[in-house]
Amino acid sequence: MADRKSPPADPPLPEVMLDSAARERLRERLLARADVEPSPRREPAPWVPTFEGVEVQTLRFDPQTRQQITLWRLQPGARIPRHTHSAREECLVLEGAILHAGQRHPAGDFLVAEAGSRHQPFDSPEGALLLIRGEPVPRLGRVVRWLLRRLRL
Repeated sequence: MADRKSPPADPPLPEVMLDSAARERLRERLLARADVEPSPRREPAPWVPTFEGVEVQTLRFDPQTRQQITLWRLQPGARIPRHTHSAREECLVLEGAILHAGQRHPAGDFLVAEAGSRHQPFDSPEGALLLIRGEPVPRLGRVVRWLLRRLRL
């Protein structure tokens, strides 16, 4: 059997830096060819403190389905308390890692929690950034956050 050689790899593409006007012109040209309506650009939503060391930014909320897409920024040592899901939740670890039920989930891991499932606490010793699609994030008052910190739930 003859040795098969892989075809030579394509040379890397040069990095092209565009100014903001050129980027916008390119975006408009691409969208003109696409068969979709562009989403209007808007200011990002604020990061909202949710638990000690945890901030959440809502990217999208659909009031009809009661589903939202959020970013969760966990500082090193942060904990998300145990909780139950009333709807399916999907979580992609974008940066860092989280610990759940003794298992480490680094960047790139994808977790799914079905409706009715109950999570044990999530810990993030090194910090993490999560993209989560699921039910709305509860808005906790200062007293509840203080209690959760004291109980370490």
